[in-house]
Amino acid sequence: YWAVTTMTTIGYGDISAHTTEERIFCMFAMVLGSAYFAWLAGTITGILSNASAGSERFLGFLDEVRQFMDIKHFSDEVHRSVFVFFGLKFPT
Repeated sequence: YWAVTTMTTIGYGDISAHTTEERIFCMFAMVLGSAYFAWLAGTITGILSNASAGSERFLGFLDEVRQFMDIKHFSDEVHRSVFVFFGLKFPT
């Protein structure tokens, strides 16, 4: 009980388990709560990292478009029109 309570950093507040059954239940609840917290933190991290990866991919695409227009010597007006189009269609 002491090891699980310390490992989950829940602590030893005013209310604590006294009987063996209470300690077993508390250990189960602490491990389950810690597992849920770890899953939730991992899920949120995954969502945030995928969002930034998509933005990076889109910005890379815009850089390739800019390079293509520079090589083909498109006018500044066409440059602006293309980037306005992509900026309105896919706001980042």
